[in-house]
Amino acid sequence: MESFIPPGECCPICRPGCEYEGQLHQEGSSFLSSSNPCLQCSCLRSLVRCVPVKCQPSPCLNPVPRLGHCCPVCQGLFSVPSLRLHRRELS
Repeated sequence: MESFIPPGECCPICRPGCEYEGQLHQEGSSFLSSSNPCLQCSCLRSLVRCVPVKCQPSPCLNPVPRLGHCCPVCQGLFSVPSLRLHRRELS
């Protein structure tokens, strides 16, 4: 946490905010952990609190993970194998 000495004062005081993973965050801010994108963190009263990210259910059968992101996503136009098979049969 960063501190400063106000003009006319003798002792340093802490600036509001948090330091987490080497980065400063403003008081009241929310941010993702840079080392674990599955953690949503917040800075409150100069303390960092992190909770697991809740991913929404995927609309596809085989969602794929994305580098640097927590929740997997659907890939391609046809994500359901039965649709892919059906399309090949029509061709």
